[in-house]
Amino acid sequence: MTDTVTIIENTAEAREDYGERYGVDEIELTAEHIAALKAGKCIASNNGEYTQFITLKTTIERMCCSYCDGTGTYELAGETVCCSYCDGCGTVPVPEEWK
Repeated sequence: MTDTVTIIENTAEAREDYGERYGVDEIELTAEHIAALKAGKCIASNNGEYTQFITLKTTIERMCCSYCDGTGTYELAGETVCCSYCDGCGTVPVPEEWK
């Protein structure tokens, strides 16, 4: 069985509306966890009874070029040049390990 994963507001009311099943665990992700997910890692959590695995699933084929910040160009020796990493389009392929 696949768990249902839903995004809700981070409020007590939204949590109450969503409801509890046989108990509730709260997993708080840090910036380090998010970076690890983006790097293709899996976050594992164990509450002593159940284990949870959190992964990042993406169907995005291209992402913003971090070298030129998605502009397609950058400054080099006082001149604006075409970004060689993204060939000027502002995006690069998403790494296979992120998919």
